[in-house]
Amino acid sequence: MKQLLFLMLALSSLAASAQTRNYRHTIHTDRHIEYRENLAVEIDSTENDTIQAVMYQVVLVDTDSGSVVVLPPASPQAGEWFAVADSRSNANNKTIKIEFGSAKYHGTSTDLTINGAKASGTLVYVNAAVGWIKLD
Repeated sequence: MKQLLFLMLALSSLAASAQTRNYRHTIHTDRHIEYRENLAVEIDSTENDTIQAVMYQVVLVDTDSGSVVVLPPASPQAGEWFAVADSRSNANNKTIKIEFGSAKYHGTSTDLTINGAKASGTLVYVNAAVGWIKLD
């Protein structure tokens, strides 16, 4: 419940900035988030692709051709987020790996592997000590 509340707070912060950028979003009670306009990007990957994520965007990854590496946005500020999702239900065979480089993930120097059909994750930046955290 705390994670959902944190996500809603992060998205309400996005709503304030979204008004100036002409972006819109809708939050549904079943935790489904529908993004419109420039907030979602679908990536049809090729084998061993590396994708640079963009702040405040959902990267919809198709791993049909091979595993994919996602790099988080550069120079994040507290509260900024990005999300990654398996758009074609292929991540159970070919994984999506988020490589944090010099940034941290939950306070450690480790990477995150998203695997399992329809797997996804929303990552929010906390600070330099904690780095990125996964909300869902």
